[in-house]
Amino acid sequence: MGSNSSTKARLEANFWSLVERRHPMTRWWWTGDPDPPAMVWPDWSKASFLREAEEWRRLAKDTVEWDDEEIGHWGQFARHTANRILAGSYADGAEPLRYANLVLTIIRLLDPQAGFVERDALLEGLITWLDGVQDVVAVGFWRKTRVEGEAARLKSQVNGLQVPEALRKRGTTAVNAYVERIQVGDEQEPIPWAVSAHVSVDDWRDRRVAMTRETPMLVAKPIPTARLLARNQINAPVLQEVVVPGLHEWWLRPGPNEDILYHGDAYNPSIALGALLALWRQQNRCQRLTWALSLPPLVEGGLMTVADLVGTVWSDWLPVKERYIAQWLQRRRAMAVADAWLWLEAGDPHSVREWMSRFMPKTEATAVVPWMKAHPGYYVMAHRVFEVLAETGPSHDWTHWLFSHGPRVPSTAFLAP
Repeated sequence: MGSNSSTKARLEANFWSLVERRHPMTRWWWTGDPDPPAMVWPDWSKASFLREAEEWRRLAKDTVEWDDEEIGHWGQFARHTANRILAGSYADGAEPLRYANLVLTIIRLLDPQAGFVERDALLEGLITWLDGVQDVVAVGFWRKTRVEGEAARLKSQVNGLQVPEALRKRGTTAVNAYVERIQVGDEQEPIPWAVSAHVSVDDWRDRRVAMTRETPMLVAKPIPTARLLARNQINAPVLQEVVVPGLHEWWLRPGPNEDILYHGDAYNPSIALGALLALWRQQNRCQRLTWALSLPPLVEGGLMTVADLVGTVWSDWLPVKERYIAQWLQRRRAMAVADAWLWLEAGDPHSVREWMSRFMPKTEATAVVPWMKAHPGYYVMAHRVFEVLAETGPSHDWTHWLFSHGPRVPSTAFLAP
């Protein structure tokens, strides 16, 4: 089928419609709509997710006969999402808490003055929604650990809302009640992000042996925040910077003329990665839906590729010169090795954590192990994408394949190497 613009627009609208109904905050973030979605707490039950999976499968089928790369990307996302739902991804008890944290964070960023979303109603909705979440469990040490981490973060966000004290207490009580309620049932096997048949245990074991001999990279001194954003570099991304007191991570939202980078008021060198994501996004003409429908490990693998490329195209950029970018790449490689060790060899989590702690602060290594246990193959898949993109566009300059194709990944990333 040819790339008929009106037919493609209808297909795009159908994808956005499903995203709006089941993932309303994703649509709000990526479309740039000024008004928040009418509904932010979608039904969380096995029945509702199975219906969603069928809708993703139907949309995936609608993309099959197209020779349009972006539509192919949408279809790939739809098939993968449907398969993960059918495998039971919704049943992880930490996921509703993670979604609730996402809702409160995005509303904090996009509506800081509560001009659109009334906070009392928001918290009342959260309380009712948590009580109605069905068909989830959190059995086993590492799943419980992850649930407790998400719950602590959510209670912190609830306590930060400008609402009556009694309502705040009801909110934290609802979170505690949810955590207590879901810690019953049979433990479920986590769903790998990568296909184990496509991954060589020996290869990853050899990588671990080789990496154990590496010297951890150190960043000698802090990098001024103004230099982290790469404003004076060639093809520098156009960025609006928004400082949010107390925010611990960075967030990048596309704007009509410039991307908006949200970050906290404390020193955080990782915002350099936000500048790299903006660079990647602004170097291509991919639609916002294509970015919204990009699997997280694929985006992370692409960001690793951008980080590798700027060593050449931005060689005088301070995060490159001070080795912050090289350090981040080394840490990502270490996380992929640790992920493979846990997943493919059933490595002891404490030993894996200690090994990772050579390359990153122990607190970070401790925090990422529960995620790895719940999402086996996530960092292995990201590293696979990084390697495939390195082979796809071997020239380390602005003609690299990644800069013109955005988050679309060659199909070889999903095949056995």
